[in-house]
Amino acid sequence: MDKFRFFGKTYKDQSGVTRIKYRDNGRLDSKIYFELKKFSNACEYASSHNFHETLLEASHGLSCVIMYQDYYYAQIVHDDESDYSVAKLFIVCRFSNSIYASMRLACMGLILDSIGCLKTAFEALQYSRLISLKPDEASTFLDPDHSLRPVEVRKKLQQLEHDAEHARDKYSMLSTFSHVGGTGEMLTLEEIDDDVSFRVGGYVDPSLQEKLVKDCHLATGEFIAFNSGIRQENVERFHQTIKDWIAEGATPKDIANQIKNLVNELS
Repeated sequence: MDKFRFFGKTYKDQSGVTRIKYRDNGRLDSKIYFELKKFSNACEYASSHNFHETLLEASHGLSCVIMYQDYYYAQIVHDDESDYSVAKLFIVCRFSNSIYASMRLACMGLILDSIGCLKTAFEALQYSRLISLKPDEASTFLDPDHSLRPVEVRKKLQQLEHDAEHARDKYSMLSTFSHVGGTGEMLTLEEIDDDVSFRVGGYVDPSLQEKLVKDCHLATGEFIAFNSGIRQENVERFHQTIKDWIAEGATPKDIANQIKNLVNELS
């Protein structure tokens, strides 16, 4: 009897079907790393086909965020070594890396790990939001002994009369799913032929994987808006207005001239 059992999983979309096979985790051997790597690679390949457009949109959002990294780095190189520029550079790197990791892990089927990285990105997002509104908080970020915990960041945002309720609810949800023993543990289970399989090496659920990628895309949009001081309730309007300008044929110079008034209106 073969020591490997394979169960088939199928991704289906408009472009066709991609079939994934993965081994039964009941039997392990010395090459388990390579076996799990094959599975995660196959998941990622299938994901790149099944929600290609979603990944492209999220990738574009991430590229826009990384432009801020170039901006703050250039400021520091040109002798602006203020706490604000340095803290912003650290945060944008932490946020970008966490979003990238969350997208990759989601596509590979490592759902809980993806949620954990998204939680880290969300913490960086809120700290960046606070520093954009109150630049002197940059010094607390750079001081390990006084760096604010997520709940303290939200309290500071409330003191500035910015809505932090959405942030609290989102963080609570991510924490519930990401901590060991939380709700997310159920994502490692799957019923196969009236039996329960505990997943090691990934879990194939295209709808959930795509939703995580969309959450990453949403977070990049919030990062860009918050960096300009846009209020939480106006984030969608901020981006939609700029999209409308582009659709109407506005040039980058036109947008640059109009965006200051838009920021003042929505901040």
